[in-house]
Amino acid sequence: MKQIRVEKLIYDFVPPKNVNYENAPALEITQDSWTGVLDNNILTCYVTKEYSSVEDARKIVEEYLQLWEFASCFGSQENRIKFKFKDAEVKEIDFEPAQSDDSVIIEKLGTAFGVGSAHPLKTTLFVNKYPQPPQNGLKITPNVETLQHRYINFLEDKECLTSMAYFCLTLVEVFCGKKRGRRKSAATNLCVDLDVLDTIGELSSTKGDEKTARKFPTKGPMSQNEEAWLKVAIRRLILQLAKYEHAKENNLLDDLQSLAMKDLPELS
Repeated sequence: MKQIRVEKLIYDFVPPKNVNYENAPALEITQDSWTGVLDNNILTCYVTKEYSSVEDARKIVEEYLQLWEFASCFGSQENRIKFKFKDAEVKEIDFEPAQSDDSVIIEKLGTAFGVGSAHPLKTTLFVNKYPQPPQNGLKITPNVETLQHRYINFLEDKECLTSMAYFCLTLVEVFCGKKRGRRKSAATNLCVDLDVLDTIGELSSTKGDEKTARKFPTKGPMSQNEEAWLKVAIRRLILQLAKYEHAKENNLLDDLQSLAMKDLPELS
């Protein structure tokens, strides 16, 4: 009796076009159903749990890789990595006692996986360490994915900062707040200082020029410090939402760390 077993999944590690990891040492990953080694921009995943289809094995691995991409983009240092599925090594196992060690590779696949292309810059940054794998405590829900998509659109110059920021703020208020006092209740539920949400609302609603302002008249274009603050604040807000979703699912809301103004850059 023969059965298919997935042995390896191989992914290309794709950094931003302005970042080079050629001197980074190998990074090892250990998960419940697979282990991996990231080396020379190739992630090789050794599947330790039995899966009879590549799709089932990929689903488990790519849930983790999606978190890795997310954490790298929205962590303390913005770094838009992605993983692209390249190959799968699948073996046919004969379970008859005399043939128990016989196996042959019967399938290799290659399909793209991951978020969009990296935003090009003129200079190249040589980095001697791969981005660290994500820690426990994040959950990517449809709302988180929506905000991630809007933020990436902004990074790719498909959307201006003010409209992206206001959309993210509004979604958080609607889905995390109550009908009355949405912003205040959303701040309480997410463990975010109300000043953070108020400042996001102020900058995204009242600042900008004729191309970027949401309302007219405006208080003028944002300063460089204001733009830098708003970009970091939105990134941290999206990360906070992913932490909140994980805490809510696992009854850990009492342990959710707060996001305060002191955690963000100075505005002045």
